Amino acid sequence: MIDCLVEAALAPTHVPHGKPRFAPNRRGRNCAHNKPAAAAATMLRAMISCQSMAVKYRFSLEAQLPRSASALHRCHQSNKPPLENHFFLFPFKVAGSNPAMSEIFRHTRRVTYADCTVGNHVYYARYLDLLEEARGEFFRHAGMTLLALQEQDTIFPVVEVQLKYKAPARYDDVLAIEVWLTELGKIRVHFGSRILNQQGVILLEGETRHVCTSLHEKPKRVPEALAERLKPFLRLAE
Repeated sequence: MIDCLVEAALAPTHVPHGKPRFAPNRRGRNCAHNKPAAAAATMLRAMISCQSMAVKYRFSLEAQLPRSASALHRCHQSNKPPLENHFFLFPFKVAGSNPAMSEIFRHTRRVTYADCTVGNHVYYARYLDLLEEARGEFFRHAGMTLLALQEQDTIFPVVEVQLKYKAPARYDDVLAIEVWLTELGKIRVHFGSRILNQQGVILLEGETRHVCTSLHEKPKRVPEALAERLKPFLRLAE
């Protein structure tokens, strides 16, 4: 939709022969004869503004997540679902996002004191645990838990990891951990990931590469039913 509006806003204007493209108005400013282009530009600005507001609104809600088990219990007793359940899929683009049109799974987590070093930043190796936690929730969201797959003699051991640390996560930050697929082959499954804080700052970008094997570590095909559930999350490289 946005791409169509950009094309319309930048499209060349058709005007009668001999007439200038722009004509001065009463205040001496230039007025475009192409009203559809002007309307498209206005709609484009409005949509960008709405997406920006949606990002800020989302993180303002996440900042209100319960911080303790007792708070989560009170939330359950009042029949109010945890806020993070509403943000598994995030259709808006933020700075640095992949433009490919596909779904992104988001897992929300608050940084605990145990995650941090004495320097009040998350220990570098803990990010692997965060990504593992998010992948587990991703499979649950896809309809097949890792335990259920294991009972079907299917596991996905990690064979390679690439991480790029861009900024530190600190105690009490509300993190949004994004997960998507960068490759879905017969045996290989690669996950792209990134972690953002409540201000929308990208803290980490990475990729984990997995192979599908049996419990005896013998390579096998990705189950067809699982592959169909994973395809909507596949994002091709730019």
